[in-house]
Amino acid sequence: MRASCAGRKVHILWRLRRGGIGLMACISLSLLSARGADAFVQINEPPIVTTIGSEIDDSVAEVLRRKDGRVSTLVKVNGQGPFPFIVDTGANRSSIGEALALALQLPTLEDRVVNGVTGAQLRKVVRAESLNAGTYTARGLQMPVIENVILGGSQGLLAASELKGQRIVLDFDRERYEVTKSRTGTIPIGALRLRARIRFGHLVETPCRISGIMARCIIDTGAEYTLLNLAMLDRLSRSGGTKVLAENVNVYGATDTVLTGTIVRLDSIQLGDLQFANSAALASDAHIFQVWGIAQTPAVLLGMNVLRACDFLAIDFPQRALYIKASR
Repeated sequence: MRASCAGRKVHILWRLRRGGIGLMACISLSLLSARGADAFVQINEPPIVTTIGSEIDDSVAEVLRRKDGRVSTLVKVNGQGPFPFIVDTGANRSSIGEALALALQLPTLEDRVVNGVTGAQLRKVVRAESLNAGTYTARGLQMPVIENVILGGSQGLLAASELKGQRIVLDFDRERYEVTKSRTGTIPIGALRLRARIRFGHLVETPCRISGIMARCIIDTGAEYTLLNLAMLDRLSRSGGTKVLAENVNVYGATDTVLTGTIVRLDSIQLGDLQFANSAALASDAHIFQVWGIAQTPAVLLGMNVLRACDFLAIDFPQRALYIKASR
């Protein structure tokens, strides 16, 4: 299924796998808590962007993907490559696919517990002497090893925690995804600038409204689709701001834990004055909400099925700024 957005096609990025939804885990090793977020910037005449069509079937719709929805940038590991790594703002530690780790003969360290969306699990960890992405170079990285099937054709995850002094640019309109220095590059005319809080040193949080209800919104470019916590689902159910499309759907992640969730259609998701209409989301008691300390307050992990409806998205970590533009 495709939906029109200002004359171009927006792909719906749900994926069915083994009777359920395949979920890209957001790796997070921090257990710090988070606070509230700043008020968002207001402009006139808000654009309304359609992310799924109103003709979607009440059951789970067949998924049409653009790759797997996530975006990759080129990364060198120990001077070799470049290799495509998924840009993952939900991760606080870069990870590497098992095939690439083996090919580069990276030294193995002690196994460590990694927290993903669905649960926690011991993972093999390897050491890379250097990792280069655009203008940024990190040294002495310890990276968990993950199965290649999770990466959807890429060979690793580039975590936001490695990019604290940088700007991530996701130009969907031009298919250009890169890491640059802060304040570098041109922000398109008409792009909104939203204030963001950086949680745990890497999570990009901004306030939003979902069907009129205030929520904490995590921008997660490593997630294929949008995830609600149960506190958000409860508020939406009581207000009538959502419609259930499917229940008891299996949720798979980077760990062996399998969750069940409910697929819903949201009337609207509003960031600043930018409104996404008729967005699909999965509501679940996901492990990652506990890790981030936001299980009890309405919260949404905004994934690529919504973000890819935009023309442009940039995150400037030193400025604590989120730039976003979508055609009307």
